[in-house]
Amino acid sequence: MRTIPSVLCVLFAAPLFAQTVTFTAAAVTPITARASDGTTLLVNTFAAGPLGASGGAQVSQPGVAASASSTFRLDLSPYSLGFGWSQATIVETSAPAAFAEASVADVLLTVQASSPITVRFDVYRDVVATAGAPTPIARVDVDADGTFEFVETNLMYQPGAPFVLGPQPRQVLVRTGALLSGPGSILSTGRLLLVPDNNVQIGHLLSGCGGDQLQLVTTFANDGIAMSPYLVEPTDLSVVVLGLGVQPLLVPSPFPACIFAPSPDLLVPLFSYQIFALPLPPAVRPVTVYAQAVVLRTVGLATTNAFTVIAN
Repeated sequence: MRTIPSVLCVLFAAPLFAQTVTFTAAAVTPITARASDGTTLLVNTFAAGPLGASGGAQVSQPGVAASASSTFRLDLSPYSLGFGWSQATIVETSAPAAFAEASVADVLLTVQASSPITVRFDVYRDVVATAGAPTPIARVDVDADGTFEFVETNLMYQPGAPFVLGPQPRQVLVRTGALLSGPGSILSTGRLLLVPDNNVQIGHLLSGCGGDQLQLVTTFANDGIAMSPYLVEPTDLSVVVLGLGVQPLLVPSPFPACIFAPSPDLLVPLFSYQIFALPLPPAVRPVTVYAQAVVLRTVGLATTNAFTVIAN
């Protein structure tokens, strides 16, 4: 086990995202929503081709006798890349020919990295439907080779197997759809996330006081972690403290039970929503880091939630 000197350092926030991961999406088939109240058919189509940040198709009969929507969104950040989908179908009439459909649609995702990095695909899915409604389609085909690793009968959350992503593009096909013939409703939502798999475990250590929060996640760059405070008062300043040990301290504060845990080995001043990245390369592993922020409120000091980060 390598020993890291315990030296008090103060760093001003500077993101260290050296890795570049790209994520693009294109509709292979049109994204179509159709609805009929038994007499009139309404159709709306989003054309096949490259997708922007969000979009889709939706229709609604007068009085919401029948409605359908099929929408998508891209979620892009330094620590996760995702494709989200939502299909909603509602029929509120008993007319024999009434139906609502988010037609089956295929979206092809292409991902690549500027240099090799270990990642995985995680799938999250949720369905809310009336009893007896047909199961909506939600399938994921990694490598677009005709084999669906995730289908609608799987669990609502399924982590993927780690793999190395590099300059060679890798494609994933996402197939979705929902059909409702007769009274009822279906809401099918899901997300496919590309996340780092850098052998880092992040655990909750303790809660803070005052309502301020610290978010901490793994990053694509440098096998590390990224942190960002979400403060009750956006103009307040926080100081994120990273320590190699725990030295519990009761902070004098107008808020009750203000406990601060990490040893003060590295101090990073951050305003709300600022991001700081901490590399955890193989040279420093195995290592355990404790993270928490102190917030300089106008009424006094407050603390955020605290984390334990284990990098093996």
